[in-house]
Amino acid sequence: TLRAVGRTGNRGLQQNVQLYLDRICQATQSLVLAASTLARLWANNSGLVELDLSDNNLGDADAKALANGLCLVRLRLGRNNIEVDGSKQLARMLIENDTLEELDLSWNHIRGKGGIALARSLKVNIGLVSLDLSWNGLGYEGCIALQEAISFNRYLQELDITANRINWEGAQLIAKGLKKNAVLTVLKIGLNTLTMTGVMDILRAVDTDSSSVRHVDFEGQIISSKILFKIETIGRRRPFTCRHEAVIDSEDVLGTRI
Repeated sequence: TLRAVGRTGNRGLQQNVQLYLDRICQATQSLVLAASTLARLWANNSGLVELDLSDNNLGDADAKALANGLCLVRLRLGRNNIEVDGSKQLARMLIENDTLEELDLSWNHIRGKGGIALARSLKVNIGLVSLDLSWNGLGYEGCIALQEAISFNRYLQELDITANRINWEGAQLIAKGLKKNAVLTVLKIGLNTLTMTGVMDILRAVDTDSSSVRHVDFEGQIISSKILFKIETIGRRRPFTCRHEAVIDSEDVLGTRI
Protein backbone atom coordinates (compact mmCIF):
# COMPACT_ATOMS: atom_id res chain seq x y z
CA THR A 1 0.00 0.00 0.00
CA LEU A 2 0.99 3.59 -0.58
CA ARG A 3 -0.38 6.31 1.65
CA ALA A 4 0.12 10.07 1.50
CA VAL A 5 -1.18 12.52 4.04
CA GLY A 6 -1.68 16.26 3.71
CA ARG A 7 -1.49 18.75 6.54
CA THR A 8 -4.02 18.39 9.36
CA GLY A 9 -7.34 19.91 8.46
CA ASN A 10 -6.78 19.89 4.71
CA ARG A 11 -8.88 16.85 3.84
CA GLY A 12 -9.31 17.89 0.22
CA LEU A 13 -5.56 18.05 -0.30
CA GLN A 14 -5.10 14.63 1.26
CA GLN A 15 -7.76 13.07 -0.96
CA ASN A 16 -6.34 14.67 -4.10
CA VAL A 17 -2.79 13.54 -3.31
CA GLN A 18 -3.96 9.99 -2.60
CA LEU A 19 -5.95 9.86 -5.84
CA TYR A 20 -2.97 11.14 -7.80
CA LEU A 21 -0.67 8.50 -6.32
CA ASP A 22 -3.17 5.72 -6.93
CA ARG A 23 -3.53 6.66 -10.58
CA ILE A 24 0.23 6.67 -11.17
CA CYS A 25 0.53 3.28 -9.45
CA GLN A 26 -2.20 1.80 -11.62
CA ALA A 27 -0.61 3.16 -14.79
CA THR A 28 3.00 2.24 -14.06
CA GLN A 29 2.80 -0.50 -11.43
CA SER A 30 5.59 1.40 -9.67
CA LEU A 31 5.19 2.79 -6.19
CA VAL A 32 8.53 4.57 -6.28
CA LEU A 33 7.83 6.19 -9.64
CA ALA A 34 4.65 7.54 -8.12
CA ALA A 35 6.48 8.84 -5.07
CA SER A 36 9.41 10.34 -6.96
CA THR A 37 7.11 11.96 -9.51
CA LEU A 38 5.13 13.52 -6.73
CA ALA A 39 8.34 14.65 -5.05
CA ARG A 40 9.36 16.61 -8.13
CA LEU A 41 5.95 18.25 -8.38
CA TRP A 42 5.83 19.11 -4.68
CA ALA A 43 9.47 20.02 -4.11
CA ASN A 44 8.57 23.57 -3.11
CA ASN A 45 5.17 22.84 -1.61
CA SER A 46 4.63 22.20 2.10
CA GLY A 47 1.29 20.44 1.60
CA LEU A 48 2.55 16.85 1.61
CA VAL A 49 3.42 15.77 5.14
CA GLU A 50 3.58 11.98 5.32
CA LEU A 51 4.42 9.16 2.92
CA ASP A 52 3.90 5.56 3.99
CA LEU A 53 5.61 2.93 1.83
CA SER A 54 5.80 0.21 4.46
CA ASP A 55 5.72 -3.44 3.39
CA ASN A 56 6.11 -2.81 -0.35
CA ASN A 57 9.17 -4.93 -1.17
CA LEU A 58 11.24 -1.83 -1.87
CA GLY A 59 14.98 -2.19 -2.42
CA ASP A 60 18.07 -0.03 -2.76
CA ALA A 61 17.10 1.49 -6.10
CA ASP A 62 13.76 2.50 -4.65
CA ALA A 63 15.42 4.07 -1.61
CA LYS A 64 17.67 6.09 -3.93
CA ALA A 65 14.65 7.41 -5.82
CA LEU A 66 12.93 8.36 -2.60
CA ALA A 67 16.01 10.11 -1.23
CA ASN A 68 16.02 12.62 -4.05
CA GLY A 69 13.83 15.62 -3.38
CA LEU A 70 11.19 14.47 -0.91
CA CYS A 71 10.26 17.30 1.46
CA LEU A 72 8.29 15.44 4.12
CA VAL A 73 7.73 15.45 7.84
CA ARG A 74 7.19 11.68 8.19
CA LEU A 75 8.52 8.88 5.98
CA ARG A 76 7.71 5.23 6.71
CA LEU A 77 9.75 2.55 4.96
CA GLY A 78 9.40 -0.34 7.39
CA ARG A 79 9.26 -3.99 6.31
CA ASN A 80 11.10 -3.57 3.00
CA ASN A 81 14.38 -4.84 1.55
CA ILE A 82 16.64 -1.81 1.91
CA GLU A 83 20.28 -2.85 2.27
CA VAL A 84 23.69 -1.13 2.21
CA ASP A 85 23.39 1.05 -0.91
CA GLY A 86 19.87 2.18 -0.08
CA SER A 87 20.94 3.00 3.47
CA LYS A 88 23.78 5.15 2.17
CA GLN A 89 21.40 7.09 -0.06
CA LEU A 90 19.02 7.71 2.82
CA ALA A 91 21.97 8.78 4.96
CA ARG A 92 22.93 11.32 2.32
CA MET A 93 19.37 12.59 2.37
CA LEU A 94 19.47 12.99 6.15
CA ILE A 95 22.65 15.03 5.94
CA GLU A 96 21.00 17.49 3.56
CA ASN A 97 17.42 17.39 4.84
CA ASP A 98 16.05 19.65 7.57
CA THR A 99 12.31 18.97 7.24
CA LEU A 100 12.01 15.26 8.03
CA GLU A 101 11.06 14.67 11.67
CA GLU A 102 10.12 10.97 11.73
CA LEU A 103 11.79 8.12 9.81
CA ASP A 104 10.81 4.47 10.10
CA LEU A 105 13.33 1.98 8.68
CA SER A 106 12.35 -0.99 10.83
CA TRP A 107 12.48 -4.56 9.51
CA ASN A 108 14.88 -3.95 6.61
CA HIS A 109 18.38 -5.34 5.96
CA ILE A 110 20.41 -2.44 7.32
CA ARG A 111 23.76 -3.62 8.63
CA GLY A 112 27.48 -3.05 8.19
CA LYS A 113 28.40 0.03 6.18
CA GLY A 114 24.73 0.91 5.67
CA GLY A 115 24.09 1.17 9.39
CA ILE A 116 27.32 3.10 9.89
CA ALA A 117 26.35 5.62 7.21
CA LEU A 118 22.94 6.22 8.77
CA ALA A 119 24.42 6.64 12.24
CA ARG A 120 27.03 9.10 11.00
CA SER A 121 24.38 11.18 9.28
CA LEU A 122 22.81 11.84 12.68
CA LYS A 123 25.90 13.79 13.69
CA VAL A 124 24.93 16.60 11.31
CA ASN A 125 21.18 16.18 10.85
CA ILE A 126 19.19 19.03 12.41
CA GLY A 127 15.59 17.95 11.97
CA LEU A 128 14.98 14.29 12.81
CA VAL A 129 13.11 13.79 16.08
CA SER A 130 12.24 10.08 15.86
CA LEU A 131 14.21 7.26 14.22
CA ASP A 132 13.11 3.62 14.14
CA LEU A 133 15.90 1.20 13.17
CA SER A 134 14.45 -1.80 14.96
CA TRP A 135 14.89 -5.33 13.58
CA ASN A 136 17.96 -4.62 11.49
CA GLY A 137 21.59 -5.60 12.14
CA LEU A 138 23.64 -2.64 13.36
CA GLY A 139 25.88 -4.83 15.50
CA TYR A 140 29.09 -3.64 17.14
CA GLU A 141 30.31 -1.53 14.19
CA GLY A 142 26.99 0.27 14.02
CA CYS A 143 27.22 0.99 17.75
CA ILE A 144 30.63 2.62 17.28
CA ALA A 145 29.05 5.10 14.88
CA LEU A 146 25.97 5.48 17.08
CA GLN A 147 28.12 6.43 20.05
CA GLU A 148 29.42 9.45 18.17
CA ALA A 149 26.00 10.27 16.74
CA ILE A 150 24.30 10.23 20.14
CA SER A 151 27.12 12.33 21.58
CA PHE A 152 26.81 15.06 18.93
CA ASN A 153 23.12 15.05 17.99
CA ARG A 154 20.98 17.71 19.68
CA TYR A 155 17.63 17.03 18.01
CA LEU A 156 16.77 13.31 18.14
CA GLN A 157 14.32 12.53 20.94
CA GLU A 158 13.29 8.92 20.24
CA LEU A 159 15.59 6.12 19.06
CA ASP A 160 14.48 2.53 18.51
CA ILE A 161 17.30 0.01 18.03
CA THR A 162 15.40 -3.05 19.22
CA ALA A 163 16.72 -6.38 17.88
CA ASN A 164 19.94 -5.16 16.25
CA ARG A 165 22.52 -7.75 17.34
CA ILE A 166 23.84 -5.47 20.08
CA ASN A 167 25.83 -7.21 22.84
CA TRP A 168 27.22 -5.83 26.11
CA GLU A 169 30.15 -4.19 24.28
CA GLY A 170 27.73 -2.36 22.01
CA ALA A 171 25.70 -1.34 25.05
CA GLN A 172 28.84 0.19 26.57
CA LEU A 173 29.29 2.31 23.45
CA ILE A 174 25.68 3.47 23.52
CA ALA A 175 26.12 4.35 27.19
CA LYS A 176 29.16 6.50 26.40
CA GLY A 177 27.12 8.44 23.89
CA LEU A 178 24.24 8.86 26.33
CA LYS A 179 26.55 10.47 28.89
CA LYS A 180 27.02 13.41 26.52
CA ASN A 181 23.40 13.66 25.35
CA ALA A 182 20.80 15.91 26.98
CA VAL A 183 17.99 15.64 24.41
CA LEU A 184 17.04 11.97 23.92
CA THR A 185 13.91 11.05 25.89
CA VAL A 186 13.09 7.51 24.70
CA LEU A 187 15.51 4.66 24.01
CA LYS A 188 14.27 1.24 22.89
CA ILE A 189 17.09 -1.29 22.94
CA GLY A 190 15.40 -4.55 23.90
CA LEU A 191 15.70 -7.99 22.29
CA ASN A 192 19.49 -7.64 22.15
CA THR A 193 22.12 -9.65 24.03
CA LEU A 194 22.93 -6.74 26.35
CA THR A 195 23.42 -8.84 29.50
CA MET A 196 22.93 -7.30 32.92
CA THR A 197 26.29 -5.57 32.56
CA GLY A 198 25.13 -3.70 29.46
CA VAL A 199 21.81 -2.82 31.06
CA MET A 200 23.55 -1.33 34.09
CA ASP A 201 25.95 0.63 31.88
CA ILE A 202 23.03 2.26 30.10
CA LEU A 203 21.14 3.01 33.30
CA ARG A 204 24.19 4.59 34.89
CA ALA A 205 24.62 6.76 31.80
CA VAL A 206 21.09 8.19 32.11
CA ASP A 207 21.23 8.55 35.89
CA THR A 208 22.51 12.12 35.68
CA ASP A 209 21.04 15.59 36.06
CA SER A 210 21.83 16.39 32.43
CA SER A 211 19.99 13.37 30.97
CA SER A 212 16.48 13.83 29.57
CA VAL A 213 15.75 10.11 29.12
CA ARG A 214 12.28 9.31 30.45
CA HIS A 215 11.84 5.76 29.17
CA VAL A 216 14.17 2.86 28.36
CA ASP A 217 12.83 -0.36 26.85
CA PHE A 218 14.83 -3.50 27.69
CA GLU A 219 12.25 -5.93 26.27
CA GLY A 220 13.31 -9.53 26.78
CA GLN A 221 15.99 -8.71 29.36
CA ILE A 222 15.92 -10.28 32.81
CA ILE A 223 17.32 -7.94 35.46
CA SER A 224 18.72 -8.26 38.98
CA SER A 225 17.45 -6.64 42.15
CA LYS A 226 20.48 -4.34 41.94
CA ILE A 227 19.36 -3.12 38.52
CA LEU A 228 15.82 -2.68 39.79
CA PHE A 229 17.17 -0.48 42.58
CA LYS A 230 18.99 1.65 40.00
CA ILE A 231 15.75 2.04 38.01
CA GLU A 232 13.93 3.15 41.16
CA THR A 233 16.74 5.57 41.96
CA ILE A 234 16.39 7.26 38.58
CA GLY A 235 12.62 7.37 39.10
CA ARG A 236 13.13 9.38 42.26
CA ARG A 237 15.24 11.86 40.34
CA ARG A 238 12.70 12.48 37.54
CA PRO A 239 9.73 10.83 35.80
CA PHE A 240 11.17 7.58 34.49
CA THR A 241 9.84 4.24 33.28
CA CYS A 242 11.68 1.10 32.23
CA ARG A 243 10.43 -2.02 30.50
CA HIS A 244 12.13 -5.27 31.46
CA GLU A 245 11.39 -8.90 32.21
CA ALA A 246 11.60 -10.80 35.51
CA VAL A 247 13.72 -9.70 38.44
CA ILE A 248 16.02 -12.29 40.00
CA ASP A 249 17.83 -12.02 43.33
CA SER A 250 21.33 -12.77 42.06
CA GLU A 251 23.35 -12.25 38.93
CA ASP A 252 24.82 -15.03 36.81
CA VAL A 253 28.39 -13.82 37.11
CA LEU A 254 29.78 -16.09 34.42
CA GLY A 255 27.10 -15.03 32.00
CA THR A 256 27.17 -11.33 32.78
CA ARG A 257 29.34 -10.48 29.78
CA ILE A 258 29.02 -12.43 26.56
